[in-house]
Amino acid sequence: MTLADMRALVRIDLKDTVPGSYRWSDDDLDRAIGRAVEEYSKHHPDPQKSTIATVDGSQDIDISTLTSRVSVDKVEFPIDETPKVFEAFTVYTDTLTLTDTDGDGGNCYIYWGKMHVLGAASTIPTKDEQLIALGAVAFALEAYADHTLAEKVQAALELAATALGKVTGQVTDAETALTNAAAVATDIATQLTSATTQLTSAATAIATAIATGAGSIDEAIAGYLASAQTRIDAAVTNITSANTAIGNIAARLTQAATDLTTGNAYMDTANTGEDVAGHWAEYAGREVEIAQGYNREADGYLSEAAQNLDGARAQLGMAAELDKKRNAHIAAGGRYVDVAGGYISAASELNKKRQAYLDAAGRYIASTFSFIQEAGQHQRNANQYQDNSKALASQAKTKLAKFLKELRPDSIQRRLKFSTFIPEE
Repeated sequence: MTLADMRALVRIDLKDTVPGSYRWSDDDLDRAIGRAVEEYSKHHPDPQKSTIATVDGSQDIDISTLTSRVSVDKVEFPIDETPKVFEAFTVYTDTLTLTDTDGDGGNCYIYWGKMHVLGAASTIPTKDEQLIALGAVAFALEAYADHTLAEKVQAALELAATALGKVTGQVTDAETALTNAAAVATDIATQLTSATTQLTSAATAIATAIATGAGSIDEAIAGYLASAQTRIDAAVTNITSANTAIGNIAARLTQAATDLTTGNAYMDTANTGEDVAGHWAEYAGREVEIAQGYNREADGYLSEAAQNLDGARAQLGMAAELDKKRNAHIAAGGRYVDVAGGYISAASELNKKRQAYLDAAGRYIASTFSFIQEAGQHQRNANQYQDNSKALASQAKTKLAKFLKELRPDSIQRRLKFSTFIPEE
């Protein structure tokens, strides 16, 4: 039987006969077959007889020419005597030493065991070819369980760790987005405060315009200016209301967080007939809804403030046309109003930016679920590989024990047929 024949036989026993999807490569099986042949040779070496000359007056004989040597069994010296004469000896590396006699320059016969060869000139008895296949299957299973599957387990665990690392990254990004949202809220308050300051300055400038030359101003101018001041005052009120609504948001969000924390404390508590944690979650949800309502209310006040400012601009424009004397004060009031409008616009844009941060945080959190599922799948793969490894290792242990048992010299009968079961990955 050639090596290729033995490899094909081992593949049949391993149920690994589909080209293109082999579990074991040819090199892996050749290595397993080689180990089986080596183990077989230790117990049943290929018997050899070699003639080597002794050295006159020396007990040492060079046996380095006995390559692939497994054992030295007997030394016949002198040779061809009747009955045969066998000398006691010891062997160290490539030197055989006669114990009780010296060489005389004549030949001696050395009976020794050689490593078997599996190939075109195979030295393995036909009756033991199935035994070699059994040993090769055992070694192949052992190597696959100890190395190939172990590498797959490691790779799966590394992939799981990578996926969990992505979860951590997404959570970090979500936390960053929420932090940015909180920072934007501070910026919004700053913009609104600046708008209030500018509007206060605008009101002061208009009051100065009204007071200038009061005796020579007709009733229309006074009416326009008064109307503009009323609208500006209304805008100030609007901004104050918006600030109040925005201030209420923080309290509601804080209450929502408190509700969630309280609910979390009851999460593992058994409450007969009651879902305490669920109720607290509902309370938190209502607090968030109220906060959203305040946010919408703030947007409404800001929009109304913008409308009042537009009206104030119109009133101031008409007053400016009627009274050139007060153009300087009215223009100043207009500039203050414009600046305030810029602050209000900036506040509106920042509010949108804050919403974008909140949306981004939600997306980051949502994306973690897929990574968590991916990590779980890789962990399950690792567990499956471990289970397969244990199953294959158990088979290898059983088959190896049988192989070694059949190698014993006192074994009377070898089983030439055996079966295997290889679990699917």
